[in-house]
Amino acid sequence: MFMIVSGSVGSVLYFSIGCYRSITTKLEMIENQSDAIKSLQRQLFHALVVQSTIPFILMYIPIGMAFLFPMLNIELNLKYPFIGLTIAIYPAIDPLPSILIITSYRKGCIEMIKKLQFWRKRPVVENVTQTNSSAMFTVHS
Repeated sequence: MFMIVSGSVGSVLYFSIGCYRSITTKLEMIENQSDAIKSLQRQLFHALVVQSTIPFILMYIPIGMAFLFPMLNIELNLKYPFIGLTIAIYPAIDPLPSILIITSYRKGCIEMIKKLQFWRKRPVVENVTQTNSSAMFTVHS
């Protein structure tokens, strides 16, 4: 089992470093594109790097600890359901870097949240009557 986990982690690290170097050199060579395209390419690249580290942190490290520490006779005093929790929250956390790093997505989400705040029900004023210069209101919310 140790060979499977270490082989998987090793291949992820090897190919991610190679991909990082390749994309970095290609982004530096781009000259004939507009600044907006260059900015978008950099944002997508940074989102990809962050999205690549999330499974490493949430899956590989906890599972690696669960296999490695007993082999080294190190007692964690942890219950292992935290591995299931980290794997369960991965799908919820994975899209966040794209939403937060890419400017157009971030602006769109902020606008959507602002619009949702205006959808709250505002009190409706009905049955306005005047009695001796004082108004009586019935407010429904």
